[in-house]
Amino acid sequence: MNANSDALLIEVFAGSAWDAGIVQNLLESANIPTFLQDQYLGTLVPWQASTDATEPIKVVVAREDFELANQIVDQFYKNLEEN
Repeated sequence: MNANSDALLIEVFAGSAWDAGIVQNLLESANIPTFLQDQYLGTLVPWQASTDATEPIKVVVAREDFELANQIVDQFYKNLEEN
């Protein structure tokens, strides 16, 4: 992410620490820089990071990477449904 895209971050995934870590690794393997929002807060006190505490950690990417990142996240969800 360059300095100009810092203000243009978009959430592509929200979930548990485990799933967010997997998604982050998938995206970074595709050369998409990521940022985990509420990583520590969502792990320690998830009810404060998310209203229902089921998706406390968010994976965000630069707006310019959103389309490809969204495709990768969609494939992640499809793989979860198949297994």
